[in-house]
Amino acid sequence: MNAMRVQGQKRRLNKDRLLIIAIVLICAGLLSAVAVYIFFLDNRLIKEDLYLYDIGFRFDYPGPSRIQKTDEGMVLKNNGKELLLQTSPLFYKEEERIFLPTVMVACLPSERKFGRVDYFTEVYRDQDGIYAQLGRQSIPLGKGFLHDGKDLYIFLDNTTVKWQDKVVRLKPFSYAIVVYNQRLEIYSAKGGECVLEDTGACKVVAEAESGYRIDLGTDILYRADGNEQMLFAQPSTLKELK
Repeated sequence: MNAMRVQGQKRRLNKDRLLIIAIVLICAGLLSAVAVYIFFLDNRLIKEDLYLYDIGFRFDYPGPSRIQKTDEGMVLKNNGKELLLQTSPLFYKEEERIFLPTVMVACLPSERKFGRVDYFTEVYRDQDGIYAQLGRQSIPLGKGFLHDGKDLYIFLDNTTVKWQDKVVRLKPFSYAIVVYNQRLEIYSAKGGECVLEDTGACKVVAEAESGYRIDLGTDILYRADGNEQMLFAQPSTLKELK
């Protein structure tokens, strides 16, 4: 009887051990799956050639490149080197397409529509228009602009920037950085004109072909109907653009 009890206890212990091992393996698998999901959620591999502008120069990054969200910010990894990205977009070399390394506001004045576009969003142009794409979802943007809530504007319309007695005409995907009463930077899409200028105290205005205007220093939008609106300073607090 004692021998049978001992054998029964051993069987139960073995079953308990197997159950514990199975639970541990399942938990480890789930943790690994979550870790992989988080890794890919905050990582993007781009096989195509990219380039960006900084301080008046163009910097090229032959593919592939990996963009990773870290505690320090968004990091571009390319050819064994790392670059901490600012808010300026990355351009695809062979496409009319840009990659956004930060959350931005999409403003579509003619439609009276605005909303958040998240980091890792790609904005592209095809024969039907301009779209924002995150994952498999594409949203038409029409003729408007993107704003980082601070100093950066990406124009999605033919736009003319004016300050003092100077004028620069820009195509879609060109962008401007304006620090109020201090500095102006303009980067034209596809390798066009670049402007870096210490403006001092002066008004810098963008006039879109579709009729709206933006005071780029004070972040005020003037609609074609005469109404005006202060632009949003915190894009991450807005609802996602639909």
